[in-house]
Amino acid sequence: IPKAIQSCDFFLLVLSAASQASRWVPKELENAINEGKIIIPFHTDESSLTDSFNFMLSNVQRIEAFSRLSDAYKQLIAQINSLDGERKSLLKRRVCPISFNALPGRDYISAKEADPNLAYRKGPIVVKGDDSYWILTDVINMCPDEKAVAENVRLSMSINRRSSNEIMVESVIHCQNAEPKEVKQSILFISEGPFELKYYNNSAYLYSEYYGLYGSRGMQLADDILSDNGTILGFWNIDGRIPGGMNNSVTVSIKVHAKKQYEKKDGRE
Repeated sequence: IPKAIQSCDFFLLVLSAASQASRWVPKELENAINEGKIIIPFHTDESSLTDSFNFMLSNVQRIEAFSRLSDAYKQLIAQINSLDGERKSLLKRRVCPISFNALPGRDYISAKEADPNLAYRKGPIVVKGDDSYWILTDVINMCPDEKAVAENVRLSMSINRRSSNEIMVESVIHCQNAEPKEVKQSILFISEGPFELKYYNNSAYLYSEYYGLYGSRGMQLADDILSDNGTILGFWNIDGRIPGGMNNSVTVSIKVHAKKQYEKKDGRE
């Protein structure tokens, strides 16, 4: 219910003696007021308002429906249509730019060894021997309006050698209706000696509030995540659409294997 209140345009309150005595309705009304929603009280009986409801609705005009219900319904429909027209006009004027991963000082890519007891951390990641690593990339549509949906969002990743003992893993978010249209983040793996870093096939997964960030494997992504064009993401479905807001963030994980490269001596490693 709190999520539905947060995403609604209007809050229709069916006001009666029963709703005022309810355990939940006062909390839902207070939540709607705190979210700044337009409240439409539809009074269905002749009950007097309790002190708490009278206080919360002190500056809100009620529709009195208990005397002539048909007229009250017409008034309700007219009010909703009027408010909906105002809302659409406001949305046309309002500019909420879509951008990704724009909070200063925040790391949007992290990694850790496959050991579940270890925490994710920012780079550089020190490779001490043969080991497997999980790499996480957060993908966040920074526009606070969840109706500002980023379209055709894709993520491409690459494993790039900088030197014999330094490898950079880079992720790039692609979105045509965002500004900028590409956002890059990277994490560095280093070692005292030469090593290689390889992607595990079929290891890319997407996590969101919908797919389960914890306690679930999420939704598997295609291995073309390592191509220039990347793989398509999503929040509710893998359809490229990610709504605005921190609560609607997406996390993508891949798994890589680090292997030390030993110098050959006398034809042997």
